[in-house]
Amino acid sequence: MNKKLVENLTVYDITNDLSKFKPERLLVYSIDTLLKNGIEPTFPYIVAACFKQYPGVFSLGSDFPEYPDSLKVQKHLDLMAPYLADNGTGNIRLNPEGKQVARDVSAEMLSLAKTQVLKEKKLNIVNSTQRNYSSLQLSKAYSQYLLDKVIDYDLLWDHFAANINVDRNVLKKVFREVNSYANMIGDKSIIQFTNEVIATLNKNV
Repeated sequence: MNKKLVENLTVYDITNDLSKFKPERLLVYSIDTLLKNGIEPTFPYIVAACFKQYPGVFSLGSDFPEYPDSLKVQKHLDLMAPYLADNGTGNIRLNPEGKQVARDVSAEMLSLAKTQVLKEKKLNIVNSTQRNYSSLQLSKAYSQYLLDKVIDYDLLWDHFAANINVDRNVLKKVFREVNSYANMIGDKSIIQFTNEVIATLNKNV
């Protein structure tokens, strides 16, 4: 059961922000995470947890990124004395300063996760625009336009499986994004084509 909990811990990719995070502070957070999940933070569980949460920090390096470096974990555990409580039992527990560090790191990880989500959303938008651009290039409507400079809107709406009476606003967004992308890469033909489509979509018909 405890092994399953560790395997399901959140993974944080901080490889691009390593200078911001001291490994011993990350260890504090991993220990706090174990305790909050009802897991006694013995050394094997600490190694497993911090490697699961921060594989880019606690791995054996570029040659063996899939394995944890227990020596690295031990090294930074030895630096954690200011954050540990002396409870006389030998069990690892956090003192008030350690608990505050855990809260601080938790807030940093939450902020990092939100930033990552925003980046992924932005990437998805870019990918979607590129897909629509590529799809438009391959459409029969665009091929015909290249021959006679006339847009067959029935063919175009069929290509996007769209209903002009229902999907007008969605189509405007798609063609504006494709137009912006075409401007960015300098595709004059798609720019002209999408300008005409947008003008048609803006008509009150």
